[in-house]
Amino acid sequence: MRLCDLIPENLAGEYMSRLVVRWNDARKIWGDKIGQVPYLDYNLQRSRIIGLAALQDHTIKLNPLWVLLSERDSHIKDEMLGETLDHEICHLVAWKFAQDRGHDSGWRMAMKLMGREPKVFATSEDLPSWTKAYEGLMNEMKQELKDKADLSDTYVISQTDEV
Repeated sequence: MRLCDLIPENLAGEYMSRLVVRWNDARKIWGDKIGQVPYLDYNLQRSRIIGLAALQDHTIKLNPLWVLLSERDSHIKDEMLGETLDHEICHLVAWKFAQDRGHDSGWRMAMKLMGREPKVFATSEDLPSWTKAYEGLMNEMKQELKDKADLSDTYVISQTDEV
């Protein structure tokens, strides 16, 4: 079984609802050029990545372990539904609006216009600083899930993905 299969429908619905709200906020700024609400995928099995924007697929991918943890801790949920989703939305906006990739000026401007501080991590394999406080909780969840789902890093990052 895949980790994404363990995400309850109500939790997935909460993430999708937040994505729709924030995408509509972005549409108020940039108009219809940014396109329809992106697809939301929970099959990002990479231990060192929380979210990713697949530019060519117009998809936001979220790490299923962090999504599952967000059900247990309100701070994690606030970060995931806020900063993480907005970070990935801004990658898609910058790509659609200006063909801007990575954390360049288009992404930074999109973050500011969406009301976020444009935070960039040293590499694509660095987790946000807030995650360090939850390493114990993450390890507990991995122990609980090890017999229920495949926990291996299975997602291969492509050249059209931005983290």
